[in-house]
Amino acid sequence: MSTSVDALNPSTHQLINVAATGKDTLDDYSTTFDRYLRDFLGLANGRETLLRTNTHMWTSEQWLAEGAEREDDGSPFSPKARFYRHFHNPLLPWSDAGLLTRYPFHLAPHQYTSAVRWMQADNQSTDDGSAIGGTWAWRDARRLQYLVLTTADARQREVYAADLFRALGQIMHLVVDASVPEHVRNDPHPTGTFTREVLRSRTAGNYEYWVSEQQARLGDAEFTARYLSAPIGPGAGFQQLAPPSGEGV
Repeated sequence: MSTSVDALNPSTHQLINVAATGKDTLDDYSTTFDRYLRDFLGLANGRETLLRTNTHMWTSEQWLAEGAEREDDGSPFSPKARFYRHFHNPLLPWSDAGLLTRYPFHLAPHQYTSAVRWMQADNQSTDDGSAIGGTWAWRDARRLQYLVLTTADARQREVYAADLFRALGQIMHLVVDASVPEHVRNDPHPTGTFTREVLRSRTAGNYEYWVSEQQARLGDAEFTARYLSAPIGPGAGFQQLAPPSGEGV
């Protein structure tokens, strides 16, 4: 049986990240994002600027999409897969808030790090058993932004800018995962892939499959217009929730 601990499927994560730049969302943020790229980061062509690394030459939007996909790097049969670090139960202390599971091959339940800690780790390459895929946490994004603003060599500045947007894309993936019910409780939802992809059943599965079906049915443009152009904010009582014991935000 396949194990599914992904949240939204990769294409949806990519679409959400690109929509966050204001692309096709029927609002003014597209202009705001372009102005940020030109005036703050010094990218002369704004959102059309191509940022080169040793492997790709993409726009900032495309690097955000790359981060959205790559944050799920890893095999479900390896404890080094990044997606095992994508859970956070807000009702538990942060030390216990991550996924607690025997997946994939632990003899006893293993406590993975919380997504909130994972996205702020000093070094994701060594944190929680050395997950694969490099280190793309909030600290890395801050460091990369500083390097974009202070590095004299234009070619190296491009590389830092590309990595900055990939890092932001990976962090955004984790923020979006927090909207998925299974990812805010101890639920690795192992049957979704098997029932949906192997049995072709539409009677089981979980939230991300419903979202993927809407995207496939409507197409990217209509899905963006319907679901991503007027985001829903937190409820009125959100700020009255007490923080978890033992650790502040």
